[in-house]
Amino acid sequence: MSLQGVGVEKAAVVVRAAPSTGFRADIQGMRALAVGLVVAAHAGVSSLAGGFTGVDIFFVLSGYLITGLLLADAARGRIDYARFYTRRALRIVPAATLVILTTGIASLYLLSRPQAVKVLTDGIWTSLFGANITFSRDGTDYFADDAVSPLRHFWSLSVEEQFYLVWPALLGLVLLLSWGLARRGRPAAFTDTVGPDAQALPAPEPAIPAASTPELSTPAPNPALSNPTERQVPRVRIAVVLAVLGAVSLWISVSRTASDPTGAYFSTFARAWELIAGALAATCLPWLRRLNDPVRTALTWIGVAGIVLAAVTFDEQTPFPGSAALLPVLSTCALLVGGLGAPRWGANRLLSVRPLRFVGDISYSLYLWHWPLLVLGAAWVGEPLNGRQSLKLVVAAVVLSTVSYYLVENPARHSRRIWRGRPLRALVIWPLAVSAVVALSLVGSSLTPPPPPPGLAIAADEAAGVSEVEEAVLSARANAQIPRNLDPAVDRIAADRVALGNCSAYERTTSDICQFGDPAGSQTVVMFGNSHATHWVPALTSVATDANWQFFPLVKEGCDYAGFYGSDTDCQQWYQWVRAQLAEMKPDVIVINAYTHGKSWRAGMLMVINDFGPLTGRIVMLTDPPGVKGNPADCLHWRRSTLGSCSSPEVEAKIADEVLEAEIAASTGIELVNVRSWFCWDGTCPQVIGNRVVYADGGHLTATYSRHLAGVLGPALALH
Repeated sequence: MSLQGVGVEKAAVVVRAAPSTGFRADIQGMRALAVGLVVAAHAGVSSLAGGFTGVDIFFVLSGYLITGLLLADAARGRIDYARFYTRRALRIVPAATLVILTTGIASLYLLSRPQAVKVLTDGIWTSLFGANITFSRDGTDYFADDAVSPLRHFWSLSVEEQFYLVWPALLGLVLLLSWGLARRGRPAAFTDTVGPDAQALPAPEPAIPAASTPELSTPAPNPALSNPTERQVPRVRIAVVLAVLGAVSLWISVSRTASDPTGAYFSTFARAWELIAGALAATCLPWLRRLNDPVRTALTWIGVAGIVLAAVTFDEQTPFPGSAALLPVLSTCALLVGGLGAPRWGANRLLSVRPLRFVGDISYSLYLWHWPLLVLGAAWVGEPLNGRQSLKLVVAAVVLSTVSYYLVENPARHSRRIWRGRPLRALVIWPLAVSAVVALSLVGSSLTPPPPPPGLAIAADEAAGVSEVEEAVLSARANAQIPRNLDPAVDRIAADRVALGNCSAYERTTSDICQFGDPAGSQTVVMFGNSHATHWVPALTSVATDANWQFFPLVKEGCDYAGFYGSDTDCQQWYQWVRAQLAEMKPDVIVINAYTHGKSWRAGMLMVINDFGPLTGRIVMLTDPPGVKGNPADCLHWRRSTLGSCSSPEVEAKIADEVLEAEIAASTGIELVNVRSWFCWDGTCPQVIGNRVVYADGGHLTATYSRHLAGVLGPALALH
């Protein structure tokens, strides 16, 4: 399939440029710089926390080189789409598939079953170039350390390939329309042609480790094209289209980063402008080449300075991509433009040294291999990697990448000679690769997990209560293995935290009044409090439904009793709104959570109890769950972790708070339900009870365990 041109009249203005110098060694060095930053950031080099911006460098390089390839084809009279996609498939798919399959097999041995199955599923999405879609859909935080996927870095490859499903076709449409106008006698101003002194465009292969590795030299001229038919390339029109699309994508990036940073990070729409920036640079080459050496020299050093500044000043707290991505993207463009003509004193000379060129050669393989090695290496040792361990794995990644480059990448890339004349047949490599990944996923997911270790009961009785907790503590003290059928699975623990959407007043001063439980119930129970009240909603919903009561949560995350009593305007406004709702609802029971935070928590709690007393016939206070140390997923996903290593001792301060809460309940005449026995026994608080994960984080219950507690919460509340 190709975009064939026809004879056209000569344009009014034809831009010509000096002959190209051919291969640009500095671009190889830029690849080395980019992959080095990414690897350093992933390996935990704190001074290069912003090394993730290396991916943005790759995006710009890829847009620049591939657009140059497409424009070169267009100037010769056609864009050969079959050849374009065949070359990309042969370059990208073999190495990527090898990494996906190897990572999937290793995950079955090194990770818990839920984690391994998730990795196998990620592998399918990755092979279909949809990794960014599944990670965005799952709400994966790129910077999170818990239960991370060893295939997470493939998101950038997916973004790039999705972009290149659209851009070549759009470029072809612009060319067809422009050439059609030219046939009607309307000149396509500011074009260039292929002729004896026309410019040679950039290296004809894609740029980045997240996509491909370049050719090392510009191919020799094709004798058949030594006197090609001139074909005018409407660079102004192409540049205008790119500028408009880039502006729209940048706007999406900035706005979505503010509202949905995780979605923006993985979004092709929010990232496309970075590839477009490189494409725009390639399109404007005839004009950019007119810059003099001093200007180009300055641009190279400005580019290097901007890239380094982003790497050392950005971190996981930087809103990204958004406007922050302008720094690495524009800096890369400056390096690309400044390096044209290889100015003598430019940074391009530093980037062209042989060691950096070698790292640039293997950059695609290094990008693919380093992250699975770091993630699975941590799983092997059973704890976060220290500096020495990370360094050893990075060295191993360089060795493995070198072998992969020479034994997989290069042979696959050169195999296109076999398909010359019938390139479409080579595209079969992609469905074959996807089939292999799917087959591994099906086989791996079907493997029967081992039974839970002896002495660890999987509770079926929803009212097991204390005995179930006691058994969990005994298993923890025996350092029993973590069950492989955890509920929720390790990779879903953080997502299993209760979220109520508009039924909560989070970041607002009012909320929707949402009815749970039995809609036909004649009696009403209300849950009041902050996020530590919210996590009781699944349990209370079940209790209210069984008792044929209506249930309404009135909650605002981020507030506490000190905020209701003190000077926190938002919390006070919401609290007054709640009082008005309760006065109208007149609930039969109000359940409040005890939360002893802030200097005025006691005064605030007494105020709430006194204010609510006249509005209801009964107030019940639930003590706060004791919590566990650290982030549960951080512990549970390590291969060498046990139920014991993921348990926590009871905290004396929490017990002291419960004494004060009991005194407040006694002095005000409200009921108190101490929930400690639902979580701890004999001084130990396990993170896993039965096969259920208790906490989504250090202090908030999982929705799964909250629902499970309905069996003990119901009798405690005694709703009749």
